[in-house]
Amino acid sequence: MTSSSGSARVRGSSFRGRLFLVAALLLAVAAPVNSATAQEQVGIGILVVDMQRIQRDAAASASVRRQITELRSELEIIIAERSKAISDEEATLAEQRARLTADELRARVREFEKKVFANRDFAQREAGKLQVLQAQAQATLRRNIAPILAIVMQERNAQLMLDKSQVVLSAETLEVTDEVLTRLDEAMPNIVLAPLRTVD
Repeated sequence: MTSSSGSARVRGSSFRGRLFLVAALLLAVAAPVNSATAQEQVGIGILVVDMQRIQRDAAASASVRRQITELRSELEIIIAERSKAISDEEATLAEQRARLTADELRARVREFEKKVFANRDFAQREAGKLQVLQAQAQATLRRNIAPILAIVMQERNAQLMLDKSQVVLSAETLEVTDEVLTRLDEAMPNIVLAPLRTVD
């Protein structure tokens, strides 16, 4: 009995050892590798670029933000002036109300309400124009980034460029964000936005 149970323990220990070895091998095969290791193993050139940082820190982006702020301030002044004119008209209407007939009052109120709604529509329309201008500027920026990325890839003999947001780990030597930013700022230091051309 002792010999038999001892053999069973040995076999059980040996079986568990083989299971542990198989699990370790599976983990080694499945373990992720960073992009630098992948580049060495697969034999392709890989670069990493931080697109979010480029679109945020580019000189052209800064110029767009500055212009949008200025245009928004101008629009706010125009809307404030229009709103004040409406408030003044409302005060005048209140003062004259007692001297107006019912029909005259209804007509004046209708005209006043039209101006209130028109002012609201004006504010929404002009705010929408600002959003369109900003979207157009971002599209222009992206169009100018693309050829620079292609040039950097060609110069580095790379076949693949990844956005940093999609990379878990990479060697610093693979990142070309600073280089792309420098070239972009030289090629396009600013983007000039069209005026709003506000119309009543």
